[in-house]
Amino acid sequence: MMSEEPPSRQRCGARLKHAPGNFCARYVAPGKTRCNLHGGKSTGPRKPARLTPERLAAMQEGRRRWVKGLKATGQKAPCGGDFTKSSKEKAERARLHEDRARKANEAMFRADPELVAKALDRLAEATMRLAEATHLEREAARAG
Repeated sequence: MMSEEPPSRQRCGARLKHAPGNFCARYVAPGKTRCNLHGGKSTGPRKPARLTPERLAAMQEGRRRWVKGLKATGQKAPCGGDFTKSSKEKAERARLHEDRARKANEAMFRADPELVAKALDRLAEATMRLAEATHLEREAARAG
């Protein structure tokens, strides 16, 4: 007796970021068109009409538990956050960065008037030399 081969299962086919031109070769999730990594394993509806308050509360509670576990193990916060700083400390740090950036910007654009005048003179001289050289090249091209 020959054993029959099972029918070929559908592959996910999602595009892969780390390998341009390649596609996911995992099998699709049952009843879906994508594998579990690429959307076949949905966590539920995201539309507000279907997202009941109970479901939303459950999702938020799950995230709170996850973050609490991260804090307990000393891991980094998601999205580059910092567990140790309060919102007041974070706001103060942001203001400090803004002040430093503003001062650096002002210092960069505050220049000595004499230096600016010298730079403009040098620019004018270079422009005149370029114009003269271009004129001489045109004259040579016409003559030759």
